[in-house]
Amino acid sequence: MTGSEGGSSDPLQDVQRRYREQLPPEELTGLTDAELETRIAAHFDFGRQRAEGQHLLRVLTPLQAADGWDADGATVVHLVTDDRPFLVDSLTMELTRQGWSLRRLFHPQLTVQRDAEGAIVGRDGVTRAESWVAMEAFSPLGVGAAEVSDALSVGLAAALDDVTAAVADWQAMLGAAREAIDELETGPRGDATGVLPAVELLRWLMDDHFVFLGYREYRIDATAFEAVPGTGLGILRGEDGADTFHAVPAGDAEVLVITKDPRRSLVHRSIYLDYIGVRLHDAQGRPVAERRFLGLFAASAYAESVQHIPMLATKAREITARIGYDPNSYSGHAVRQAIESCPRDELFQAAVDDLVPMVATLARVRGRRTVKAFVRHDRYGRFVTAQEYLPRDR
Repeated sequence: MTGSEGGSSDPLQDVQRRYREQLPPEELTGLTDAELETRIAAHFDFGRQRAEGQHLLRVLTPLQAADGWDADGATVVHLVTDDRPFLVDSLTMELTRQGWSLRRLFHPQLTVQRDAEGAIVGRDGVTRAESWVAMEAFSPLGVGAAEVSDALSVGLAAALDDVTAAVADWQAMLGAAREAIDELETGPRGDATGVLPAVELLRWLMDDHFVFLGYREYRIDATAFEAVPGTGLGILRGEDGADTFHAVPAGDAEVLVITKDPRRSLVHRSIYLDYIGVRLHDAQGRPVAERRFLGLFAASAYAESVQHIPMLATKAREITARIGYDPNSYSGHAVRQAIESCPRDELFQAAVDDLVPMVATLARVRGRRTVKAFVRHDRYGRFVTAQEYLPRDR
């Protein structure tokens, strides 16, 4: 914002200029220049003073008489905070989840200079990379904005807190995954069945195939799980002992547990969180600890071929062998195609015994105009998965 960067000595003019430069044309439809300037000025006035690390968030329905401007009846969300991943999609996701209709979205990333008190200055301040988000939305049909604005504010703040915690602890969670790999490889059962596939999958997840959002460690005593104090990271910060969900009985011999957590993500995508449990055992094979990771499989995990994904490639070979077709035959090719088309969540979570009949059926009906439905009960009693297959043109 200094003169050497081509900016004006007036902070408002400089912010307005760079703010406007980043607005997509489709978001400006129906706005006059004067209306746009009023909106930017209101956002600037709200974000003029911000302490380091502070989130400035408000939900208001501006009225000309009371506020000196309005948004044509829409409710406005203003946010000014440090620039970080997942902000915009997490906020819009929460707004949609609560039934609001998004009309307009501005989200420029601005480099601003602030003085020691956090006020925007034209020069000689501390430079910060910030996200300035402005959303205009209409309340759920038949409900006045005043009735639901508080709930929206609370929900957006919760999403913002989860984003902040997950991003801040990202590297620490990757470090915990590396420690889990070391413990599996060097532990008393480092050569046990299931350890090598678990290590390979963890390394694959760390290679930008998993969005790590939360982590916590547990001690296992017989059938009881006890959270290890101070180990919570990301969205599991400060919740030691509060979580009662454990994906498998403590006596289960699995090294790696992949399932869904009962909570929905407030970050990035509004789906049930993926639960990755790394189970550590003593020399007698008894489970003694769990390193639990919560997050979301990244988009790359759904796009990559099953043949290139640790653990799934092994499952695919076992499914193919059980069905028994010659791999080079038409039916063998149909089986491979059916495996690739299966939802990745099912391939990760379902046992081979559950996948074989589904894949065999899909391979048989390939190319036929038929409808098939498959229902699988989650082995931990939390979910039922229903899949319906239709002809593509239907």
